[in-house]
Amino acid sequence: MAPLDPHAEEPNLVDTAAARIGTALNAKWRLDDLLGVGGMGAVFAATHRRGSRAAVKVLHIEFARNAELRDRFLREGKIANRVDHPARVAVVEDDLSDRGEPFLVMELLTGTTLQRLATSAGGTLPVAQVLPVFDVVLDLLEKCHSIGIVHRDIKPANIFVTSAGHVKVLDFGIARMRDPDRQATRAGLTFGTPAFMSPEQAMGVSGIDGRSDLWSVGASLFTLLSGKRLNRGRSESESYFLAATQTAPSIATEVPDLPVEVVAFVDKALAFERGSRFQSAAAMRAELRRLTAAHAAGQLTPSREKKAPRVLVRGNDAIDEDHEPPSVAQVEQTCQRLVGVWKQLALVLSNIRQYGWSHPHVNKGIHFAFDEITRTLAQNPLGVRWEVTPSAFTSGGQPIWQPDRPPFDRIPYQLFADGVRKIQIKAGVTEAELRDFAAILLRDQSFGIGEDDDAVTALWDRRFEHIAYMAIDQFAEGDHDPEEFEEQCREIAAGARALAQIESLWDESSLAGRALQRNVEAALAETGAAASALAVDPLTRSTLGAQIALPAEQWSERYMEAFVDGYVDAVRHGDVARLTSALTSWTADQIVLHSYELAFEVQTMLRRAFAAR
Repeated sequence: MAPLDPHAEEPNLVDTAAARIGTALNAKWRLDDLLGVGGMGAVFAATHRRGSRAAVKVLHIEFARNAELRDRFLREGKIANRVDHPARVAVVEDDLSDRGEPFLVMELLTGTTLQRLATSAGGTLPVAQVLPVFDVVLDLLEKCHSIGIVHRDIKPANIFVTSAGHVKVLDFGIARMRDPDRQATRAGLTFGTPAFMSPEQAMGVSGIDGRSDLWSVGASLFTLLSGKRLNRGRSESESYFLAATQTAPSIATEVPDLPVEVVAFVDKALAFERGSRFQSAAAMRAELRRLTAAHAAGQLTPSREKKAPRVLVRGNDAIDEDHEPPSVAQVEQTCQRLVGVWKQLALVLSNIRQYGWSHPHVNKGIHFAFDEITRTLAQNPLGVRWEVTPSAFTSGGQPIWQPDRPPFDRIPYQLFADGVRKIQIKAGVTEAELRDFAAILLRDQSFGIGEDDDAVTALWDRRFEHIAYMAIDQFAEGDHDPEEFEEQCREIAAGARALAQIESLWDESSLAGRALQRNVEAALAETGAAASALAVDPLTRSTLGAQIALPAEQWSERYMEAFVDGYVDAVRHGDVARLTSALTSWTADQIVLHSYELAFEVQTMLRRAFAAR
């Protein structure tokens, strides 16, 4: 019999349900053991007065008073029994308890869920163990979708493997509801679990179809193979927001040693747009079966083996490490403090770019940043450390500064490309050190730092007493292949970026890029006939080519004319600020990048274009 999950989400509900063990339900069922507690109900192993055994799911009493939720609960039995498939759990009876609680009587399963299997195995399961299970799940979903049923809550906790090795899918059509008053008003958002919920389901759009379940299958595979959940927010609302808006990363970013075909399979299932996923459970199952056979035969394409970089600690002081792993609460608190620190430091960088070093705003900003860092270090001497990734600074896997506009978005990427992996600011840091550190981040030439200078060299030259860093050096002790090192940096950077970003989409050397290329080739093959129908004849192609093959000067003139047209339209619709702010930001960026001639040239050409109008 499956043990109670110790990580149940509502301990108060667990206690309430556990108190009913040994009691009778309608003088007909004796509740023998508590199998599990969810947001909506509790499941008991029960014995009928005539001796038969079954599982009894009882709706929480607070939901029993809500007619809509009560009907939805009872509908599970009707939905499940419509599916003629061995992987569904048969519901043999539904009734009301003496207390007015609806309950369902189902076949009693012995075994465990995929979630518990993964937890007991250290968090992940091997490909060879996972793929056959989802062969059955997809076969069931094909049957469901053919009769208009969308499960909407496929996840490892709802996939059960019996002691005889049979696969069962639990909880048909049931959402995990917690607050009866609130949940009843969140129809579009509550039915599903954010970590396994498709974007369209999280957005609450109408017309959700079977492709939403296929996304959930992909999310389940992602979690079981990587040990990581998607859409992890700091609150339930943030998790729903992430599920609705964020493109899932390639699984290659978490499991870089997976075969290319497996990465392509999971990534395609997790495509944000429904049209880019598998279009049916049958098609997805057919591809999964090909994967399973190829994996068993050892015919899958391995990810390219990487030579582990040699790690050197460079600087006047080493990065301090924790003597004991911090608790979840400590990690969360540290991240919050670091977000505050980087909010101040980012403001400093912005003011330097806009006003220059001598402006009072810059001096005041450095002082505020210094105070924030000092307060953080007073609470935790190790509290101002972060990791460098290509697109963000992170702590404990959470982003603490993720710039999204130039030139700041180049700061994490350039540090990473230069080899910097960790940075720490230590107690005793001075405002002068912070100023020098900001100059290195901005590669300010007035401090003797060239735009092409290496960040590690700049950090080394400054001889900071209270700013430490860790960098990788691939050229030490006989390694003298800089091209290979740069290629590896590009590959790691591409893998760390979300697939929605252009850089990783077309990095064909990375595992994610190779998987994407496989999916693109498959899509092109499917649409080849349509592309042929749209082919342009040679005469038309040459005519169009001549029209767009303009000199650079003419392209500039046409751009200025388009800008003036846009400005006139913006005045008409009251959107001038949006247009001019973009131009102002671009001009400021060019000045920071020391592209003075380009900035003045564009301003001059715009004045001419306005004068001509």
